[in-house]
Amino acid sequence: MRKIFIILPIIIVLIIMSTIVFFLLKFNNTYLNNNYNNEIEVISVEGLTIDLESEPHSELFELISNYIESNSNNYVFYDNDNSVEEYVILENIFNIEFHISSIEDTQYLKLVNRQHEAVNTNHNLIVPAANHITTSRNNERIHISLLTALESLFYHAQREVGHLTLISGFRTYEEQMIIYNNSINNSYVMPPNHSEHQIGLAADILPIRYTSLGSMRGTSEAIWLSHNVSQFGLILRYPNDKYDITEVAYEPWHFRYVGLPHSYYIMNNHLVLEEYLELLQNIDELKIELNGKIYTISYQTPNNGYIFVPENNNFWISSSNLGGYVVTSWKYLWGKKNV
Repeated sequence: MRKIFIILPIIIVLIIMSTIVFFLLKFNNTYLNNNYNNEIEVISVEGLTIDLESEPHSELFELISNYIESNSNNYVFYDNDNSVEEYVILENIFNIEFHISSIEDTQYLKLVNRQHEAVNTNHNLIVPAANHITTSRNNERIHISLLTALESLFYHAQREVGHLTLISGFRTYEEQMIIYNNSINNSYVMPPNHSEHQIGLAADILPIRYTSLGSMRGTSEAIWLSHNVSQFGLILRYPNDKYDITEVAYEPWHFRYVGLPHSYYIMNNHLVLEEYLELLQNIDELKIELNGKIYTISYQTPNNGYIFVPENNNFWISSSNLGGYVVTSWKYLWGKKNV
């Protein structure tokens, strides 16, 4: 009887521990399945690319074990059956590679000019603008990311310099054709399929008191915009001293959405989009600290259709229209968001 009283608590403790372990493993697997959903096809560890569908599991986990032994401050957690498709990674041990067919292309840095056409516009992201900002036409439409930026830009402009209005946003091929054919000076107008307006990420903006684009020159609003648009992810697309690069005359009314931190870097270094993309193509990566975040930007040409992204960073990807992609990843400084 005495033995039963000794053994019984031990059995109860073992049952409780087994239950805890079971639910921990179940939670781990559920978390992994929900977060990755087996979409990861290739990983890169210290420069070695591993195809998860063909690489023997034993060799993969030997590689991971060797990495952990030499990097004691980094950790890898994986579920109990060593499934290589399911794992959680901390401290940037891996870079994940994605096939370009599976990525969401923002097109924020897509180059559209006289040499590069406006192709593959995501029309699902082109939305009505008139209910959100002041527009010259009730049927004006723009890319949803540009609309969000303009809402904030117009609000701050109204408080600091005056009311603004959107004169022109998204254009169809037919609309661009009409504008081009009716233009007296084509140094200001792109031919059809070569206008940024056709991807919905360009905006022609005027002070609300004017109706002519030419009247924008030298106004207090034009000066304010040139100094402040970068805070909202926008750039002045055609500055007055870059005609030899852009092949478009000075347009103080034409702004292009490229997103942060790209707008900040481009405007503060007096670049145009052509120069910025060329810069990214010729360096390994660009790091920018801005608004409590550290950004890492890299230009990548797909290797067998794959590009890589730091696994534990936030990121977005944009095609360049030059054969490569710009990967923008970021982390919050000090390990947390600024509130």
